[in-house]
Amino acid sequence: MSLINYGMLISVMKSVLIFLLLNSIKLKRTITILEVISRHALSIYLISYIVDLVVYKYFNSLFVTYEQRFFHMYVVLIIFIISFILALIIDCISRLLVKRIEIILQI
Repeated sequence: MSLINYGMLISVMKSVLIFLLLNSIKLKRTITILEVISRHALSIYLISYIVDLVVYKYFNSLFVTYEQRFFHMYVVLIIFIISFILALIIDCISRLLVKRIEIILQI
């Protein structure tokens, strides 16, 4: 196991702090796809590790040689799209759960 791994606790903590800092910046504009992506960037980052493991395991079984893998760079876009969709779903569920908890605690 490498000493430098992006799944290590210190790397995750640094990433969370950077995303929280960047998320606190407020800009007044219309919502664009970049703003939606940036709003969910931390969730995308955290989920992408799991998606990487699943997709690359399947991808590596299909394309054995490096040359075959090199010409299929679209897999990065597929991983991003899957991670983005999962991040939207998880963020929506977490927001709903937080609202439910707030309603329960008010009673």
